[in-house]
Amino acid sequence: MSRKPAKLATTTHVALFTTTEPFGAAIATGVDAETAYALAHSFACVAVALDDRLPEGMLGRLKSVALSPDAEALSLPEIEVDVIEALTELAVEQGHIKRPPETAVGGDQAVAASDLAESENAAGATREAKETASAALEADGTAILSDAAAGDLWARIAVGHVVLAPDYDDGAFCGFWLAQVRAMRGDMLTLEWTGEYADQPSFERHVSALGLMHPGCGVQQ
Repeated sequence: MSRKPAKLATTTHVALFTTTEPFGAAIATGVDAETAYALAHSFACVAVALDDRLPEGMLGRLKSVALSPDAEALSLPEIEVDVIEALTELAVEQGHIKRPPETAVGGDQAVAASDLAESENAAGATREAKETASAALEADGTAILSDAAAGDLWARIAVGHVVLAPDYDDGAFCGFWLAQVRAMRGDMLTLEWTGEYADQPSFERHVSALGLMHPGCGVQQ
């Protein structure tokens, strides 16, 4: 003769509840706690262990519902919003759920939906910015700005701007040095070195050979 599962003791009561309207909640009976949690998951409910932290008087407002491992559906008695809020807090404290906007109850739902939309927009903008500014990696491992990231930065170079220009000695690259744009002819720029090398002859470089400095670097000519 098989033995029926014992009903949950008062100290191990498990409540099942929904976080969307119409709100429903009940104390699970007829199964052990582990089975109650499994059934809650299958019925898209939240299960929480009840204890003395549940506000006074709320436990008595929860009806009981008999569960069976073979049940195909679950109907929870409707319950007031304040009970759902208390159960949600318990579930969050016990680590069963987080508190995402969609679990907000009562009057908080509209605010939560607004906050969610705002956060999604912000996340989308951040993601787009990261994609735009992402660097491509050349075969030799050199990181370069993608076309989207570069945008029209180099096209904005104008007469009077200070840029970084490559210098050469007998064809050997000698690094980038500060130079000022003196004239422009299409993509060919006439430049002059700045600082202690300002007395050197002017020279030409293609715009694609130039480097740009961050506007906050504070370099003085």
